This record gives sequence, structure tokens and C-alpha cells, in this order.
Amino acid sequence: MFRQLQGLSIRTKIMIPLGAVIVLALGSVFFWMAVQQESQIIEQINAQAKSVFQQIVLLRAWVAGHGEGGVYVEKTKGVETNPYLKKIKGLAVDLETTNGRQLTLQNPALVTKELSDLAAKRGQPLSFNITSLNPLNPDDAPSEWEARALRQFEEGDNLEFSAIETENGQTTFHYMAPLFVTESCLQCHAQQGYKLGDIRGGISVSIPMAEAQAAIVANRWRLLFAGVGITGLVLVLVYIVVNVLVINPLQEVEETARQISEGRLDQRVPLHANDELGSLAASFNTMTEQLSRSLASSEHLVAERTRRLETAASLAEKFSAILDLDTLLLEAVNQIKDTFGYYHAHIYLLDDAGQNLVLAEGAGQAGREMKLMGHSISLAATKSLVARAARTGQVVSVDNVRQADDWLPNPQLPHTYSEIAVPVKYGETGQVLGVLDVQQDKIAGLDEADASLLRSLAGQIAVAVNNARLFKEVEVALANAKSAQERYRVQSWDSASFADKLGRYSFTRPNTHEPDAELKTKIKEKAAEADAAALVSPAALIPANNAEADELNEAEAVSAVVAPIMLGSEKIGTFQLYRSAAEQQDGQPAAWTEKELAFIEAVLDQVAQTAENMRLFDETRERAAREQTIREITDKLRTSPNLDILLETAARELGSRLGVRHTVIELGIDASAKPANGRPNAD
Repeated sequence: MFRQLQGLSIRTKIMIPLGAVIVLALGSVFFWMAVQQESQIIEQINAQAKSVFQQIVLLRAWVAGHGEGGVYVEKTKGVETNPYLKKIKGLAVDLETTNGRQLTLQNPALVTKELSDLAAKRGQPLSFNITSLNPLNPDDAPSEWEARALRQFEEGDNLEFSAIETENGQTTFHYMAPLFVTESCLQCHAQQGYKLGDIRGGISVSIPMAEAQAAIVANRWRLLFAGVGITGLVLVLVYIVVNVLVINPLQEVEETARQISEGRLDQRVPLHANDELGSLAASFNTMTEQLSRSLASSEHLVAERTRRLETAASLAEKFSAILDLDTLLLEAVNQIKDTFGYYHAHIYLLDDAGQNLVLAEGAGQAGREMKLMGHSISLAATKSLVARAARTGQVVSVDNVRQADDWLPNPQLPHTYSEIAVPVKYGETGQVLGVLDVQQDKIAGLDEADASLLRSLAGQIAVAVNNARLFKEVEVALANAKSAQERYRVQSWDSASFADKLGRYSFTRPNTHEPDAELKTKIKEKAAEADAAALVSPAALIPANNAEADELNEAEAVSAVVAPIMLGSEKIGTFQLYRSAAEQQDGQPAAWTEKELAFIEAVLDQVAQTAENMRLFDETRERAAREQTIREITDKLRTSPNLDILLETAARELGSRLGVRHTVIELGIDASAKPANGRPNAD
């Protein structure tokens, strides 16, 4: 039944059981009322029968209390002498008055019988009878139900009998009570052996139930109609009350929930009462407010995490652009600490042996102090979150480090309460390069979002560290190559074969003063000392008492430009440029401009590069000529038919090519040079 109610509306779920209870309750009430009313009708009939019985008993007592135990009545038509009374000895049954009227004795039984007959003749709706199990008059013999009642009286079980019986389609209420033997009764019944107080018989009263049954049926119909009407009215009232007090508030909750599901989180359920539905509405409103706050918090959290991810991506780009390892690590720890508001951040890197985690960089003063101290942690250390993260390659997060058994306290960081150690892993193999360690100054200050963020940053740092290391290796390789190239270039420029080809050139415009050799030598020394084009005053290089200085002052021969001729970092020559007094502006030597100096340097760069190209060309040509000579000699050697001709050809060609007068070539093994094992000496 309850399963069948699951698919119904809540109104139906309430009304069906509630209606059933109301119908059963009111039906029971009206049924009880019908039973009670029927019982009252029967009680009324029973009371009526008792009343008749009491009246008859009083009448009998009045009759028995006169004269011979009865009353005398005049003999008329229908009134005859009771023959059974004549059998009683000493009883005067018939009398004659002085005026000749005939009287006969009427005892209580006879009076009762005649009274009953009179009631029947007049159509009274009841009848009564006096009877006994031992009657004087056989006509007074009891009926079946009267005999049953008399036997019950004699057994003493009950001194009152009532029953409803149906005979020939007619229902009758029977009532009977016993008659006890009194003094007046003994006059007639003593001969039957009765004693004072014995039950002589009983008086029965019979009342037809037709009117009572009609009243009961009519009452039942009235109660049925009343019950149906009242039940229907109650159901309607209950339906209205359920709608007003239950369904309508629930519909308001439902409507508000629908609006909230559409995104209108500002809606609230109206509060009409302080009952359970009011509590439900209040709870629903509280839930909505919490949902609004939770949604706002979630949106804020999503926005915050999005911002942090964007910041992390920005930091990753910044890290990838830094190729110096120290700068990279310092920027990483400071940016991570300051950007995300952590208490501290530092990075450990594995040493070359892979046995220790060395503090590569730390944020703030604490990080600088630990780095200066050379702070490191053994990879095998059991009491270190950092070492555990490096060994396992997994993120290690602790909400309260003070309760962690493997936490290693640091005196430079006294306010650490929560910590996350993230392994810095590179490549598909997950090679651990070090550990990014972040700390917070409150319990549970780092959550899963921080772990995810730091895991991403650690991956970017691993790539950046690897790039920085590769860049460093490339820089070292380039520096080595450049150094080797410089050494080779210096050796090449210093070689005797090329040095002999180098020269010196001087150009002087006509009709201009040319400095003497001493001045040129000093200026050349100045040019050799310079790293770039520079201005030199020739007068400043000559002592004051020197005739050349006087001549320069008089002629106002002035400034010079000196510059080294650089090939890379090596000086391969010098350059001197003089400006005479004739090139004056407003009586003063014309000044050299920055553009002129830059122009001179550019030209000298081209001179150096062209000279280097010429040197390389000559070197290449010489190498090609040497290779050609080697190939020619080799070809001649390969054509030798025997060993003698081979040696002759080799000696002749080497002597001819090298310009020597005498060449000796010997082939053979010196036996004295053999080692003890019999193999030739490798030297």
C-alpha cells in the first residue's frame, strides 16, 4: 500500500490516510451512537415493562388485602364464579347482598387476567399475565419463555428476566419478575405447600417491538445521513485546512526552489507560522543563504584559482626566459613567496654525487643566511620532509609540522606550522633534480590547490633549471671554442711565416706638418694601451723643454686619434690620425666628434676582418699547396715497384721539396731495442 502511495502527490498522500482515519473514527462514533440509541429504546421498553409489573403488583396487593384475599364483584354477563376458588375449604366465594344482588370473589390472579383481557380489548400495545409452574387454573400455565424464566427464578440465578423473541414474524419484548408468597397468598395457596417467602410464580409483561423497531430503523437512517454529511463536511474542512496549512506552504517552497534552480538565489520562502512548515521554510531559507554564500565563495575560489593559474603561467614564462641558474632560482623563490603570500620558499638541488640536497636559493634574509651557511640535507635523512619528497618523488604535505615525526625544524624559520615539499622532476623519466619547499605560518595553511599549483611550478622550474644548465654548458663550450680560436688566431698572427708578410703604412697630406719619429713612437704606445678609439694631445707627450713641443705649440699642430686594431679580443695593430693646425675652427683645433670616432672604429673593424680573411686565404692556399705536394709524392711512392725504388723516390722528393742537399732513409729493426717479451719497443 505504501509503495502505491509513493507516486501520488503529497496532498493525496495526506488525504487518503487522514480521510480513512476520519471515516473510521466518525463511522465508529455514529455506530456507537446507533447502538446506544437502540439500547436506550430497549431500556425504555424494559422500564415500561417494569412499571407495568410494579403497577400490577400494587394492584394485586390491593386486591389481596381485602376480605377473603380478594374483592367481590357483582355477577353479570361474563362474570362467573371462579370454580377453582370453590375448592378451597372455608373460603366464601359467592355472596348475596341484602338487596338480592349476587357477588363473587375475584382473587388477584383473576383480577390480573381480566385486566389483561381488558387491555387487549382496548388495543393497548402490551399484555401481561400471571402464571406459575404450579397453577390452580390450568389456563394460567406458563408459556415456554415464561417457564424458562420461572425455573431461573427458582434456581435463584436472577430475579428478573427479559428477552426479545420473534414469533410468526412479530418481535416482542418479554419481561418477567417473580411473585413471592405473602400472608394474603397463604389463604389460597397454603394447600399447595407454599410457605411465606416462597416464589409462587411470576408476572410477565409482553410489549410488541414494532414501534420500537421502526424507531430504531429510522434512527439508524438519521444517524447514517448525519454521519455521511458530517464526515463529508469534515473531509472538506480537512482538505481546506491541509491546502492552507500544508500544501500552500509546500508549494511556496517548491516555487522558491524552482526559482532558485533558475539562478535567482535572492528568492526566499515567506514565513507564515512557527510550526514545522515554518521551520522547514526557515531551514530552506538558511540553506539558500548558505548556498548563495557557498556559490559566491566557489566563484571567488574559482576566480582565485584561475588568477593563481594565470600567475603561475606568467611565472613559468618568466622562468623560461632566465638562463642564469642563480638568477632563475632567486627569482623563483621570491616570486613564489611574494606572489602567493607564503611564509617562506626555498629550493634544494641534488649535488653531483646525488647524495645530498644542497640549498640552492631561499627567499628573504633566512634564505640568504642558510645559503651562506651552505645548508644541505642528506638524501638518506629520515627526519626531513624534503629528503622524503626527493626519495619518493611524491609531494609531501603536512598540515601541522609540529606533530610530524619526520619534520626537521629550522632555527631560521621559527614560525613554520604547515609545509609542502614538491619534488622538482624533469623529463618523461621523472628525474628528480631537487625539491621546492614552501612553508606557511599557520596550521593547515596549505591545501590541495597549493599542492597542485606548486607541482605545476616545480615542473616549470625543472625545465628552466635544465635549460639554464644546458645554456651554461653551451656558454662554456662556446667560451672554450672562442678561447681556442683566439689562441689559434694569436698563434697564426705570431707565426714567422705570416709575420714576415705584415707591414706598416703612413699617409700624410701634402703641405702638412708630420710629427717626428719619437712622437709617433709615443703615440703608437698610447694606441697600443687603448681599448678603443681615443683622443691624444701630442704636445702632452713631449716634455716642456723639448724643441718639438715648442714647434708644435708654435705651429699649433694639435690633437691625434689613436686606436688599436682589434680582431676579436686580440690587438693586431695600431692606428694614428693627426689633425693639423690648419684644420681650425674659430682659431682652435677642430674637435673630433663622436660620429667621427665611431666611423674610425667601424673602418678599423673592417680592416682587421679583411686582414684576417687575407690571412686565412693565405693559410688555406698554403695548406692546399702542401696537400697537393703530399698527394704528388704519395702518387709517386705508390708507383714504386720495389723497396729500393720506394726509398730512393722518398729521399729524392723530400730533399727536392724541402731544398736540402743530403737525405738518408733507412728501414730495419734494431735488435738491441727489442723488449724482453720479444715484441718491438713502441718508442
